[in-house]
Amino acid sequence: MPDEGKLIILYNLGLGTAAKRNVGSATGTNQIPDMSSFGSGTQWFRLPTGNIVQAWQATINGADANGTTINFPVPFPNALYAANTIWVDGSTIAPIAYKIIGHTKTTVTIKASGAGTYGTLIMAIGI
Repeated sequence: MPDEGKLIILYNLGLGTAAKRNVGSATGTNQIPDMSSFGSGTQWFRLPTGNIVQAWQATINGADANGTTINFPVPFPNALYAANTIWVDGSTIAPIAYKIIGHTKTTVTIKASGAGTYGTLIMAIGI
């Protein structure tokens, strides 16, 4: 069928330009990745862009002057873009503050403002 006939069929069915693309594991410009482009594991997932999102819980020891160093569930191959912490231990005492005082591609070091131990949700994004 000539290209003009294909375009008429696409138009009549209300299909846009995505209907002309192949679906597969390619992630380049004008590609439609399939689910194999989204890697995942326990506490992390990877987007087709290569960005990795991780979220997990750890215990932070506020009495440690050097902070608590925690390993990422999976190392970032290139760089950490951002990390954040949320206090999640369910206690009713006054909230504490966190400060990220260091990181590598495999670890993050977190300092807590209080002197106790704190259940903490950590979320990190990198590539």
